[in-house]
Amino acid sequence: MHSGYNVLYDMLKLRLLSLLRYGFLTSLTLLAMLWSVSLYIGDTYVNRIVMWCVALFYFAEIVLSGRLKHWSWSNGKWTFVAFIAFFAIMPTVSLIAGGDMTSRIFVRYGLEQRYSFLMFGLMGILGLPEDINLKWVAYGLVVFPALMVIRILAGMNMQTDFASSFNDARMHFFNDHMKANAAFNLALVAYALIFVNGKLKEQLIFGILTIPSFLALCITDGRIGFITMLLTLMTFSITSVWKWRRRVLYWLIPVMILCIAGLVGSHPRMAWLQGEPRLKVWNVAFNMMEEKPLGWGFAEGRQTFVDRCFETIDCWFVPDEIRNTDKKYMFHPHNAFIEEQLSDGPIGVLLFLACLVLPLFLFRNREYLFAVELIYIVQYCFEVFYTVPPFCLALLLLVIPGIRNQNPYVSNDV
Repeated sequence: MHSGYNVLYDMLKLRLLSLLRYGFLTSLTLLAMLWSVSLYIGDTYVNRIVMWCVALFYFAEIVLSGRLKHWSWSNGKWTFVAFIAFFAIMPTVSLIAGGDMTSRIFVRYGLEQRYSFLMFGLMGILGLPEDINLKWVAYGLVVFPALMVIRILAGMNMQTDFASSFNDARMHFFNDHMKANAAFNLALVAYALIFVNGKLKEQLIFGILTIPSFLALCITDGRIGFITMLLTLMTFSITSVWKWRRRVLYWLIPVMILCIAGLVGSHPRMAWLQGEPRLKVWNVAFNMMEEKPLGWGFAEGRQTFVDRCFETIDCWFVPDEIRNTDKKYMFHPHNAFIEEQLSDGPIGVLLFLACLVLPLFLFRNREYLFAVELIYIVQYCFEVFYTVPPFCLALLLLVIPGIRNQNPYVSNDV
């Protein structure tokens, strides 16, 4: 009788574990979709709900499977320790600075933008089940931006030239160019991963689905997204030629640099550099850094920064409906490193750099990691976590280090 109950219990446990793992993978892929597609709704409640679902399925699976009994340490986990430390530094500095840790500024514009560092940091340290196949996340990073392009094309209103009409439709249906371009660039990296490790059928299907992302980057009004695309393609070109014939790089690299310089110089928005508003905004931030080099705390730093910007410079690029409400504190320094220095001081900046740089030293397949880091470092020089969500960085770090020749997308390293 007892053996019958044990068999039934084991069957139910296995079925429940299977459902939890399926729920985890599904919600993780959906989370990638919400980021990639950059829906406005994806930045608020739906995004939060899905992120909590990811965490719930993950930790429920850990408890039920008992796999932590076989947990072991590896050097790659230092990356995820840095994630958790980076999440913790902001409330720590704010607490020491005596800032308001209950305000909307701290919670909505600060803490919520870093929950993903905590969640994926814990996942990286505790590890994923060996039978979790993350190739669907890589698929999603290619498919969802392609769907976004199709929706934009379907809803375009050709009033001016094609590029302007496309970018206007993108803003109407989805979001700003920084988020969209980061998603398009990550689609290129995800396809490179699929191309190297996938079968011929996968290479062809997802190659076709990557074309819309590439073309969208070619006509984007975002300078940084365009430059990042060129640098990403240059990275993969160099690594491919390096494996094939290194001497070719002696003339190939200068040629690529000249081509990139010519393409960047011809971008229509490069003419705006002379009156670039970011330079004025950064000057306000630099003055604040001199006052408190160890950090202001997030809420006080953001509030002081925004108030000073509106008092001292012409913020013509901020709409009146935002300027005259509390939403004005969504305004930011347009540089994640500067914002981190304002908020948490040099310790926060060092931890942030550790999150970005450590993977290059601790994981294999550095060409993929370098491409991802390149996308984020370039974008973070001109935007912040709110406009370039950080969780996709951690998500890809879970996908890329786990490449296996025999089972390309299963992550066993962490």
